[in-house]
Amino acid sequence: MNALEPRNMPDLHAMWADAHVSYSSPTGPGSACPSDPLAEQTAAWHARLTETAPNVDLLVQNSMFDALRNADTLHLFHVTWSVEQLVRHGTLRPSGGCLVGSVYCAPLTPTAKGLRTHNLADYILTKEAPAAVARSPLVGRTATPLVLEITLPRHTYRGLTGIDYLRLGTIHLRNHLDREFLLGREKRNRLREAVVCRVKNSADFLALATAIAFTSEPTEHKAFPRLFSEAISRLPILGYIYFEALSEYLMLHSRSA
Repeated sequence: MNALEPRNMPDLHAMWADAHVSYSSPTGPGSACPSDPLAEQTAAWHARLTETAPNVDLLVQNSMFDALRNADTLHLFHVTWSVEQLVRHGTLRPSGGCLVGSVYCAPLTPTAKGLRTHNLADYILTKEAPAAVARSPLVGRTATPLVLEITLPRHTYRGLTGIDYLRLGTIHLRNHLDREFLLGREKRNRLREAVVCRVKNSADFLALATAIAFTSEPTEHKAFPRLFSEAISRLPILGYIYFEALSEYLMLHSRSA
């Protein structure tokens, strides 16, 4: 058995179905994935949020969701450095860094002074995109902001469904195994060695995280922040988890205007 090949891998359709999360529930972002071994802990966490977080209503009642439910026209903001190819072919390309090859767009909010970006979109426009262009080997590229106007028919489905990043691991592995033959043997061996080495060097953190997750009443561990911080450089996906957790905390527990 291949070291990276999972046993009894489910079919791709079932994996994509498990990766979706419903946000139409009035109490929160849907139920846990049926095949999730941590479904009970996930449900307990959402219950805790609804009882303790000052801004828990933002999970299902926010300006973006309101627009998707009720607006006839949406304005989305996208930054690209391939605008010439976009004009030539008439097709938006997947954004770099998107976990499922999507096109990253941020919602724009109508105001009396025009359309307004939120702080993350503003950061992408003024900091991230120019930095990416500066690192690009292609001379003459510039970061071009686009405003996309989308008209929604009245009969458009208004249910809210999203993708949970943390449920995509098996899908990415499946895609890799399906296309692994495109890599030469030497590249496959190097990749395999790198993955195994990174996981081995993060064993302390992974063991601690597993112990906490499967404990009936998890407790805090002093070593957790240090081991977690050290493991991010070896397992970058942990950086996504940190970002999501921190964003959730700031959104739901901030008391300032």
